[in-house]
Amino acid sequence: MAEGADEGEAEEPRPDDGSGDTEAGPAGRDAEPRDADASGAPDGEPTVGDASGGEADDRTRADAEPPVSGGRDAGAARAGGGPAPMPDAPGFRVTRELSRGGQAAVFEAVQEATGRRVALKIIHGGPFMSQDARARVDREVQILAALEHPNIVQVIDRGETADGSVYVAMQHIDGRPLDQWIEGYYQKHPDGPPPEDPTELLRLFMKVCDAVNAAHLRGVVHRDLKPSNILVDERDEPHILDFGLAHMGVDTAGDGAVSMTGQFLGSLPWASPEQAEGTTAKIDTRTDVYALGVILYQMLTRQFPYEVAGNMRDVLNNIVTADPAPPSKIVSRAEARQRSERRRLRVGRETEPLNPTIEAIVLKCLSKRRDERYQNAGELARDLTNYLAGKPTMAAGEPEPPKRRGPLVAGACAAALVLFAAAAGAWWLAARRAGPAADGGAETASVS
Repeated sequence: MAEGADEGEAEEPRPDDGSGDTEAGPAGRDAEPRDADASGAPDGEPTVGDASGGEADDRTRADAEPPVSGGRDAGAARAGGGPAPMPDAPGFRVTRELSRGGQAAVFEAVQEATGRRVALKIIHGGPFMSQDARARVDREVQILAALEHPNIVQVIDRGETADGSVYVAMQHIDGRPLDQWIEGYYQKHPDGPPPEDPTELLRLFMKVCDAVNAAHLRGVVHRDLKPSNILVDERDEPHILDFGLAHMGVDTAGDGAVSMTGQFLGSLPWASPEQAEGTTAKIDTRTDVYALGVILYQMLTRQFPYEVAGNMRDVLNNIVTADPAPPSKIVSRAEARQRSERRRLRVGRETEPLNPTIEAIVLKCLSKRRDERYQNAGELARDLTNYLAGKPTMAAGEPEPPKRRGPLVAGACAAALVLFAAAAGAWWLAARRAGPAADGGAETASVS
């Protein structure tokens, strides 16, 4: 599970060193391996991406953490030649190391009081851990404790090991990061991307949106959404991890324990324009919507919407100014024609490489202007729900269908007519009866 970035200026992300710290996935717009010297960056210029074709270790720090789980056993040999010693965490029996990063190591453990299997995240630094680092851990625990959602990893306990290291016990997820799940999906659907029927992708993504919206409703902005922070279990249920950069409340001012004006926070390839500009006062729920848009773009195309590898200055500029390539244009015209012909032979008609409404939804998320995006993850989830149900969407600018008032209005009018007729009839009868009586009374008065 990744930890928040340290304060200070952005540092150059390191390529994957083989320790399992980084996640698999494309480093640039496409998924092709890149040469480390091909970025065009001058000597000493910070760069983003690596030569391995793996997902860039893209935090402002190079030591982003691995996921809470995922099944990788990293507790084998260390540089010294033997396995790392298991930590002594009171109340827990540590069984194996799952993964290790620059900020923390994650172990599989059993809570002795309950027998529950947990992921035990041990923060590096021991008793020498900085106050800012402790504040980040405390806040992440506080946020996770406030968020009760089946698709958000749950915190179980927090404490200190025998050597003074801070630990956080969390829900153990048997799963794999979303980017690896996407790779497996396209192995089963070789005609993509984009998939001929994206329903499975969209339904999983909608669960992610629902979980993020649960945080938004609590005033929590994640600020670091990316595929490696989403684990997908064997039931294809996603679980959001790493709230180390999250903040509570609408106003980010005063968030000095974790952020500073002009400092980039987050993960570059999924960062919003306001994050790339370092304007923390503009970061809100729409920042998460932008990151969700990048993730959805990747799920549909297996690429990024613009170049995110190379010179860090250029990458930041792309995030702020570069218009996303429409997802439908990612597939080459020749490939689209071939796929269209295959589909025509199979279903009897040609189909678009990507539905225009889905494309409109993605591009609405990726608007550079915050007010043109969905205002929160809930709006995005609703638009996707409407799309799957064949209803109008905000992204496509479709009007709401007129409500079916016909039978109801006709019934109401008929009832009103009946009541009116009954009232008129009663009045007429009353008038007829009153007429003769009045005439007789007048004659009597005249005679007397």
